[in-house]
Amino acid sequence: MTNKFTATSAAEIEAAARAYQEELMTKAWPITPALPRELAPLVENMAKKSHEAWAVAKRAAGYVYGPKTSDELKTHSLLVPYEELSEEHKEESRRNSRTSIQLILSVGCSISKDGTPATVEQLKAKVKEIVEALHNEWAYAKFLKAYSYAETRNDDPSKGPLTHRDLLPLDLLMQLHPEDVDYDVDTAEAAVEAVLDAGLVISV
Repeated sequence: MTNKFTATSAAEIEAAARAYQEELMTKAWPITPALPRELAPLVENMAKKSHEAWAVAKRAAGYVYGPKTSDELKTHSLLVPYEELSEEHKEESRRNSRTSIQLILSVGCSISKDGTPATVEQLKAKVKEIVEALHNEWAYAKFLKAYSYAETRNDDPSKGPLTHRDLLPLDLLMQLHPEDVDYDVDTAEAAVEAVLDAGLVISV
């Protein structure tokens, strides 16, 4: 997406959120290409790396393992080694990894064994594009579930409209709540790292 949103007041933020929702809902989805068969073996390695990156970010934010997830207590039930995750949560990580590979392809990259490697600067630029694509796909899924923007999050329809503070265009979200973008950044970087660690080449 090329539109840039800026806001300095609550009214402007809400207007930017509405414009963002309208723009997303006019796009043709899904935007990610099918996963090529030869890249399927990458998925498990990427799923593990993505979970490890997420865990590092959580611990850096002060979270520790706890049987129940609580933002107030800063505990999370998934702060365990990848191997100790339930199969359900491993599969969720695999889905994210498959999506990440698809997103690398969707931003104009190719993945091969003997292509021309992208430069570091080119990869950095593509990571930013992947982060935005990840955020937009997440937001689109939330909008389909009738979520809307609000600074206070609500996931319980019995308590009122479903809301989430991250339903903003990425550039505005990074101004207001940059920490909320950490997971997408980690996922994008882990996707690129896993491809390169597998001995493959990302070309642009």
